[in-house]
Amino acid sequence: MTLADRIREHDLSAGERRVADLILGDPSRLAFGSVATVAADAGVGNSTVMRFATKVGFGGFSDLQAAARDEMDGRLRQATHRIRQHPAGDPVARAHEIEVANVQETFAQLDATVTAAAADALARAAHVTVIAGDAARGVALDLSIQLGMLRGGVDVADVGSIALSRSLAWLGRDDVLVAIDTARYERSVATAVERAAADGARVLAVSDSHVSPIARVATWSFTVVDTGAGPFDSFVAALALTNLLVTLTARRLGRKAVRHIDRLDADWDATGALRPD
Repeated sequence: MTLADRIREHDLSAGERRVADLILGDPSRLAFGSVATVAADAGVGNSTVMRFATKVGFGGFSDLQAAARDEMDGRLRQATHRIRQHPAGDPVARAHEIEVANVQETFAQLDATVTAAAADALARAAHVTVIAGDAARGVALDLSIQLGMLRGGVDVADVGSIALSRSLAWLGRDDVLVAIDTARYERSVATAVERAAADGARVLAVSDSHVSPIARVATWSFTVVDTGAGPFDSFVAALALTNLLVTLTARRLGRKAVRHIDRLDADWDATGALRPD
């Protein structure tokens, strides 16, 4: 029986329902949180969280959390199962439905104030470095290329422990580190981001949970929905989000962005970098 099944079988108080809504909306808050963090996120007291755990059939919070982690582990192993499955129906229609929902759900939970502040930081930062897990590296490259067409001082962190240290060693309080990663979270990325944040760099995190390793140390945190129509998780919503951040950054840079793009375009024309046809 899943957590959702257990919850549906019980009548809950208003406070317990807030805990349930939190867990059902983002199980990682329970899986990687504590009694205190779950209570704070749900806007209830610690005792309400404990009562909720026992009411839905667990011996206590630790048992409830273990169940949530088991379910998440199952989700993380889905690629090995998905590749063996062939869902019924039109695969094109299925992919369309899932990807549209990914973007809609991601944008529905955006905080306008946080989004504006993050874009402002990307425009004003002395330097912007982008780091990503292996699966999200394509999104990181796309973001760095687009930002680099609007302003200088943008790069992608190199992989490998020595190269990574070289990329992040000089980040300071006037810089922004953009981190993109989803479960399963890469240890090297999480460790590098935690170290950079401890050294004073501001972190803009894009992940699948507000309590992911990179989100926990972030100045600005964005959660993306990454449901996959095939064997792997989707980065369509992450790409849509980073495109939005680039658009807002361009607006904040104004004429500076225009001059930067014009200069690049003139250089491409002069060197014949682009074919006219």
